[in-house]
Amino acid sequence: MLPSSPQVKSVYSDAIVPALSQLPAELVQSTLCIDSTTLDVDVARATASAVTQKGAQMVDAPVSGGTLAEKPRGNICIVMTCV
Repeated sequence: MLPSSPQVKSVYSDAIVPALSQLPAELVQSTLCIDSTTLDVDVARATASAVTQKGAQMVDAPVSGGTLAEKPRGNICIVMTCV
């Protein structure tokens, strides 16, 4: 889980998507990227597009209830959608 949209864009464009390009195709096809950041829908779609163009899958799973560090004993809700 990253803080917000700019960090997601940076991590995926600078690290994750290039790393997918370096993996053998059979590993990429079995890769599932799960992002738990609450972010802008356009960023989620663009990130998913970049990941799926490399052959991997992407799940957008934002967490409700704050970060785990903020609420170590609280409840969180994870909502998962395939994008």
